[in-house]
Amino acid sequence: MKTTVNFSVWNKLKLIAEDERERKIETKVAVFKFMRDGKCSEEFNEVHKCVTQFQHNDELRKSKCSDAYLALTKCCLTHKDYYWPILLKDKRASDDFFEQLVIKHKKEREQFLQDLKRN
Repeated sequence: MKTTVNFSVWNKLKLIAEDERERKIETKVAVFKFMRDGKCSEEFNEVHKCVTQFQHNDELRKSKCSDAYLALTKCCLTHKDYYWPILLKDKRASDDFFEQLVIKHKKEREQFLQDLKRN
């Protein structure tokens, strides 16, 4: 049985993927410019340099870059009139993280209680 490929659909999907990549790049460039145009550009550059250095090792990145990230956060809070969009996004990400952590904890607790009942 021959499989036919609809190249029109395939090409549209490729274009959508390329547009999405371009949009992500444009957003990243805009965020970098925004961060570097403010008063926390040095702190941002330190975070970027550290994250880039440890981009392939999550554990090292978390441990090695935490001081730089903390300095950037403090600087952004000091200049919150300019950096409020970044702080708001960061707060939402933190809220999402903690919400997922609570959900995970509840699931683990439920599993633990079920295991206790079986034994």
